[in-house]
Amino acid sequence: MEKLNIGLIFGGESSEHEVSCASAASIIKNIDKEKYNVIKIWIDKNGVWFVYEGPVEYIENSSLASKPQDAEFIPAILSPCSVTGGLLILDKQKSMYSVLKLDCIFPIIHGAMGEDGVLQGLLELSHIPYVGCKTASSAVCMDKVLTKVIMDNKKIKQADWIFFYKHEIDNNLENVLDKICNKFSFPIFTKPSNTGSSVGVSKARTREELAEALIKAAEYDRKVIVEEFIDGREIEVAILETSNDREYQMLVSPCGEIKTGGDFYDYNDKYINGKSSTAVPADISEELSEKLRKTAAEIFRYLECRGFCRCDFFVCGEQIIFNEVNTLPGFTKISMFPMLMCNLGLSYTELISRLIQYAIDNKNTL
Repeated sequence: MEKLNIGLIFGGESSEHEVSCASAASIIKNIDKEKYNVIKIWIDKNGVWFVYEGPVEYIENSSLASKPQDAEFIPAILSPCSVTGGLLILDKQKSMYSVLKLDCIFPIIHGAMGEDGVLQGLLELSHIPYVGCKTASSAVCMDKVLTKVIMDNKKIKQADWIFFYKHEIDNNLENVLDKICNKFSFPIFTKPSNTGSSVGVSKARTREELAEALIKAAEYDRKVIVEEFIDGREIEVAILETSNDREYQMLVSPCGEIKTGGDFYDYNDKYINGKSSTAVPADISEELSEKLRKTAAEIFRYLECRGFCRCDFFVCGEQIIFNEVNTLPGFTKISMFPMLMCNLGLSYTELISRLIQYAIDNKNTL
């Protein structure tokens, strides 16, 4: 059987560039090489596209920006034309090009310009099958404010919240602080509305810390969410859509628990200090587990997700509180999504294959 060309797009302009590179390296190492040729498509932090031909180690340690001498970086762009079906590979003078056909694209850019519907819109124009949620769902799920509005409408329990625009924080910080302090008790969480991997998230215990947290979050996005503190266990559920000639399946994983090594599960705890730990499956009752898995599946449908996602919850006793949904969950060796699917009996390699096959099988579905 002829191998399929899979375009793996990684890097990007967001604050999660390094996380994306780590996810890409894991996929490259574990993809079924008997089925797929991996075309490594790196977008640098300035938004410039390259086909990268070199050791995966440079991707894994995020050193591509230094342009290693023993690696080749070929300028390339993805054609939005529906009949091209692939990359335009440019010569060094960028005056001539050739076409490299792609059978499927696996975008693994976390955060802005990759997970928020922007890249998905380009992929839709290209008419090339791609892994993950479509444009609208990606945009809604990335924007925590929009997600929360929908969840409130669907009566899904979540933390009490309020949001502010960056210009309100910049121009009238004291008024914003007054509104928050009148609504919530400390500690209080602040988050940019459109980042992942806990980038820009803070836990404030005083008015002074809250002011600093708001300013920090506003550096990453034009909208900042403020939430009440939930003293609960952090439970996650993974969902994978899969299909063959006979049937469609939505695979809902067992529940997994994040046990933080810091004050909360922030970027440093996730990717740097390594102090957090996971429990798969989570040590919770069967009844609570089933309720979480059912709620995750409902959220998946409410937000019109496709392919896969990870739903995050807080659990307080037997009460479930929705936190957020991630449409491009991490694929690093410490990421929860692959671990949860592995607990269902899917190897990491098989998981990647199923995501690609589902994308190809459902290219034209809405």
